[in-house]
Amino acid sequence: MRIVTFQDYYQKLSLRGIKNYMRSLFRGLRDIHSRGIIHRDIKPANFLFDTITGVGTICDLGLACVSKIQLHHSIFNLIEVSLANGL
Repeated sequence: MRIVTFQDYYQKLSLRGIKNYMRSLFRGLRDIHSRGIIHRDIKPANFLFDTITGVGTICDLGLACVSKIQLHHSIFNLIEVSLANGL
């Protein structure tokens, strides 16, 4: 994967390139949010984007946290499984 810093290519992006960048970013956010993770520091430096393939990767999860809603569901599911197993 070729990584170019955002400041090196954002001014040269076509409308299609901007759409690819944003689509990839939003898909990445959708994926981590579906796992109950909130990044809390999304910015161009924390999104690595390959301008050739159109593939992006969210990085630097140092400030990330688990959603309270997701945590609540995880605890509820754990209790439900424990009760079902007679624990």
